[in-house]
Amino acid sequence: MLKVDNGLYIVWKVYQRRVESIGGKLDLVVKYIHYSWEEKSKFFKALSYILKLCVTLAHFIRYRPKVVILQLPPTPLLYLGWLYCKLSGATLVADCHNAMIQSFWVKWPLVSKMLAAPTSVLVHNEQVLDSAHQIGINAVVIRDPLPETSNLEDSVEKWGLEKDGYVLVPWNFAPDEPLEEFAEAARLTPHIQYVSTWFVERLSSHLRNSMPENILFTGFLEADDFNCLFANAGAVLSLTTREGTQSSAASEAISFEIPLVLSDIDTARKLYKDAPVFVQNTPISIVKGIETALKNRPVLRKKLAELKVTMDEELNAELTTLIKLLNLNCKNI
Repeated sequence: MLKVDNGLYIVWKVYQRRVESIGGKLDLVVKYIHYSWEEKSKFFKALSYILKLCVTLAHFIRYRPKVVILQLPPTPLLYLGWLYCKLSGATLVADCHNAMIQSFWVKWPLVSKMLAAPTSVLVHNEQVLDSAHQIGINAVVIRDPLPETSNLEDSVEKWGLEKDGYVLVPWNFAPDEPLEEFAEAARLTPHIQYVSTWFVERLSSHLRNSMPENILFTGFLEADDFNCLFANAGAVLSLTTREGTQSSAASEAISFEIPLVLSDIDTARKLYKDAPVFVQNTPISIVKGIETALKNRPVLRKKLAELKVTMDEELNAELTTLIKLLNLNCKNI
């Protein structure tokens, strides 16, 4: 058995910038549980949950954490984490993405009971907080931390790219991302290089075969390569059709000070003010937004730098509240 001073952060994904940042600031042991083959289909995804439950249980037995933080969804992870905390007396923290609160995951049996006190529930922004309150869940807001941006490579030649010469599209091909509209926007701008950084297997065969040639699919990248592509991009495109979504790519773009093109939703307007370029989820609007971002890089980078200072201050205040709530001993805040 290994002792963990502050707690264990369990994530059933390959990587999450939010987890890395919060885990680092709170001195948590972070465990990712993911298999590349699970991205091939919904059947394999469901099958992977069986293995992930076993691995998660092994982590609980090995570390015996007094604080357990679970990134949700999926709901099966909540069931196991809640049971462990109930039996061991550990404190349970549910770090809920908006999909956990606003979609079918929260409708699974007993979820409302498990997300009630004494469980601490974290959400990403005030809009998701309102959604949680509407279904009787009390929560606190912890925004996505801004990642560290030191020790970055400045060469993207191994991908056949030039610095500032491409638009980064760091999506995960989720249902709320307007993929067909993006593909059409790329067709309308054959002179612009786009770079996608997720598992291409997640795309349907129809979409995969219809993507224009000016989109480069790198597949999933390790953190150093991903950071390198981000820091050297001319602009970043992050789109969603779902209100309440706080884009991880937005936090990364702000940290790297890379011009950002976002879907025009209330959540993004409230979080990021006038620092991004806002667009509608239509091909023509997306094209205009990308062209605006590329033409106005100095002005937009200055706005992002100013926003970064404000967001860091707000996040540190939120994390300080969480540290007191969980009685953690942290040296990084």
